[in-house]
Amino acid sequence: MSKRYAWLGATRKKAVRDIASSCVDAWLRDWCLEYGLSEATVEEIPLISFLPEEYATWVVEAEGGHLLTALPRNRLDSFGGRLASADPVQSDGVAAELARSAMQDLLIRLAAGARHLHASPITWEHAWPDVILNPVWGGLGLQVSFDGFDLVLGMDRAVIDMVCPERGRGSDALSNRLESLAQVPVALSAVLDFGSVNASDLADLRVGEVLVSERAVGDSVALRAGDRHVFNANLVRSGSQFAIVAAALPTGENR
Repeated sequence: MSKRYAWLGATRKKAVRDIASSCVDAWLRDWCLEYGLSEATVEEIPLISFLPEEYATWVVEAEGGHLLTALPRNRLDSFGGRLASADPVQSDGVAAELARSAMQDLLIRLAAGARHLHASPITWEHAWPDVILNPVWGGLGLQVSFDGFDLVLGMDRAVIDMVCPERGRGSDALSNRLESLAQVPVALSAVLDFGSVNASDLADLRVGEVLVSERAVGDSVALRAGDRHVFNANLVRSGSQFAIVAAALPTGENR
């Protein structure tokens, strides 16, 4: 039995539709000699009411996923003629073969956007897979309308999850953020406590006057990243320079 998925949300449907639309646009620009004369639209449609026997269908079936493209059988010649800007009546079947090749190429392009979906297209003579037809199983149908032609795209939820993955788990998102922040420079400061003075004393402060800290070498200081207390440390000497030795994480109100 096929895995039953939750209903596909409107946001992900739109994302899948946009991805398919971009793929269709590039495909038509490569196959149609006069594509600039009209544009294609991609809209969601319920496939469960379609009659598959009326369509020429190609399917990629691999890694538990199903992806199909379809075109009405009685429009193969005319669609091939539209692609080639030629009269299909005079093509002696070449126009229909061109349409078949183009539809298989569209399927290959769509499958390339689905990770791990690498099988070759096959001509499908059976009923369309229920996992594509039925929204309860997470399937999605799209109709490509182009210059009077209606092409069908169908995919099951497994393919949708390859094409447009759900948002990662919180731990994954946190890991990605940590990786992104890893090379960001952070200013560190060690806060040396000098106690408190009267405002009048501070106003009288002059260049050259010496202020003696209440902290001795070896006493604790606060290590800060920006205004965040990140570590307790000890003030030490290293040759002729001051240094700090990280001692402990801050606790309580100091954290």
